[in-house]
Amino acid sequence: MTISPVLSVSQSELRTWRDCKRRWYLTYYLGLKRRTESAASDMNLGTRIHKALECYYRDGSDPLHALEKIYDAAQDTPVVMNDDGYMEWSRNTKLDDEHTMARIMVDGYMEWIAETGIDSDLEVISAEEDLRVPGPVEGTELRAKLDLRVRRKSDGARLFLDHKTKASFKNAQQVLHIDGQMRFYALMEYLDGRDEWTDGGLFNVLRRVKRTARSKPPYYIREPVKYTAEDIRSEWLRVNIQLQEIIAVRAALDARPDHRYAVYPSPCDDCSWKCFAFALCPLMDDGSSWEAMAENEFVAGDPYEYYDKEPVLEGLRKFE
Repeated sequence: MTISPVLSVSQSELRTWRDCKRRWYLTYYLGLKRRTESAASDMNLGTRIHKALECYYRDGSDPLHALEKIYDAAQDTPVVMNDDGYMEWSRNTKLDDEHTMARIMVDGYMEWIAETGIDSDLEVISAEEDLRVPGPVEGTELRAKLDLRVRRKSDGARLFLDHKTKASFKNAQQVLHIDGQMRFYALMEYLDGRDEWTDGGLFNVLRRVKRTARSKPPYYIREPVKYTAEDIRSEWLRVNIQLQEIIAVRAALDARPDHRYAVYPSPCDDCSWKCFAFALCPLMDDGSSWEAMAENEFVAGDPYEYYDKEPVLEGLRKFE
């Protein structure tokens, strides 16, 4: 008897699937990623700040020291192609500017939690827990590295703690309660058969601003979200249909090599900074040899390889 392989799917993959079928195809079906990543961007700023704060909440490591190591490692990335076609290392001034912004934001955040005592009611339960559970569709599993889990001492509530960077708080406060990330994690805990599953989450939101004399506070907020049993049921239904869609499209792509029958782009104002394949995308429709560009500028690999990497702090210690 032949046993079909299990299809592992993460919340990130499902989010990409909802955002843009073509980006999903390039990322998760073909497994493409750029040979060299764009060094400085709002997206990377948020990721690097997240990693630094993750180190702090995991074991009390100095987040500013972690930030230094993160940016030192980023500066070691080749960023210039010379005339012979080889990558060269060059000091990236944009990355230095981003580092300055990140340092100001993280330093201010540490001052904020010290002044407000906002963390004194929190007890860390676990950090970066790698969880895999059977999915709601046969032959699938859900996979995630759960964010920091904390217990609120005052009422015993179990919560996920995550960090976001935003240009302003207005939009964040309007939409964070419907952000699917933590609800997906809560569903996974439920499917794991735990007696206790996380009640909701806390979003640390850091404003992308240098806190100059002209800027006006607040610069940091913490937004709570809470999930009901019906919220988890709704998430189960959404994940169920999305998994079925992905399975069907994978089968269609396997059977018919022209991707345009099965996946399509979803252009939006954010494409230029959000999509790693922004320049490649139009070539896939206009008859150009997009495969040649993909071969030159991208490499194929496992989009889930980051699950097997060391925790952030251990990786950073290699640069000590």
